[in-house]
Amino acid sequence: MLKKFRRCSGLELNKSRTEAMWLGSWAGRKDKPFGFRRPEVSAYALGIHFTNDSSTSDKLNFEKKLEDLQRILNSWKRSKLTLLGKINIVKSLGLSKLTYNASVLPLPKDFDKTVNNTIFHFIWDYKPHKIKNNTLI
Repeated sequence: MLKKFRRCSGLELNKSRTEAMWLGSWAGRKDKPFGFRRPEVSAYALGIHFTNDSSTSDKLNFEKKLEDLQRILNSWKRSKLTLLGKINIVKSLGLSKLTYNASVLPLPKDFDKTVNNTIFHFIWDYKPHKIKNNTLI
């Protein structure tokens, strides 16, 4: 099939850089798909780590991105930004890191709450509420 593709398109896979893995019900197979080398942990394509283990996938695709988000927000924390400036940083530099992965993969449990807490603490500088909670009730 790959030879036919090469003849028709004039394109050829770089076999030394190509990785392949079995997915789904064939995940347990030990042979190498098409003779390509198997990735050790995950196959990486188009910014997404593909694995057969959902916890590893969540760690590589979301926890790493969350750490990047926290690092970016911490680097901007020292700046004296207005509320609108902080919101602009979150929207342009922060959430853009998560949007693609969240649109392609299912979100891990409680991931949205973790992201919300991270963003909330950046925007409001961990300051206590100006109005007591029991006043609001």
